[in-house]
Amino acid sequence: MEDTFYCLRCNMSHPKSDKVLITTKGGVRRWSCIHRVKAKKDDQAVSDAFGKTVTERNKALSKEIAKSSLNENLYKR
Repeated sequence: MEDTFYCLRCNMSHPKSDKVLITTKGGVRRWSCIHRVKAKKDDQAVSDAFGKTVTERNKALSKEIAKSSLNENLYKR
């Protein structure tokens, strides 16, 4: 089984071979997946589409966590 890492940029797990070190606009060096780097280098429409899919995935995950927390709090009463 190949080791994986969790990419905070796209909220997915990737093989460690897909990990690259990037420098942000602020000069901070961070790990990211090669998929995110490739999407950023593509034209703006592709980059925006990738960002929208990640945003939608994050919103769905956030709603799921909030719903789970709400249910836990209701059962504690």
